[in-house]
Amino acid sequence: LPGAITVGVLLDIGWNINGVSLAENTKEPFVLNQNYPNPFVNETTISFSMSNSSNISLDLYNVTGKKVRSLLKSSMNNGLHKLKIKALDDQGNKLLPGVYFYVLKNKKRSIQKKLMVCD
Repeated sequence: LPGAITVGVLLDIGWNINGVSLAENTKEPFVLNQNYPNPFVNETTISFSMSNSSNISLDLYNVTGKKVRSLLKSSMNNGLHKLKIKALDDQGNKLLPGVYFYVLKNKKRSIQKKLMVCD
């Protein structure tokens, strides 16, 4: 790969080395990875890792800041977690094509990433 690439960038694009996700090896206490595939039509995977067990929430917002879907609200153990989601809102309606933000929160921190839904 040309140039220097930081671990943060590799985490964002979901890289694996020798079959092990970089998110599993990071010292960060709370990491949200970029969804894949992105953009997507029907289904995508969101992954995150935590160094400690924690109560977390993962929500999806449209570009106006309105929450369109509650993806997860649970006590989670430490480690890497993967969640497959369909392009649906909380009422089961297909999401309109466009940009959305997914936000992972615990008591101490909030991280957001952008995803794109296509036709």
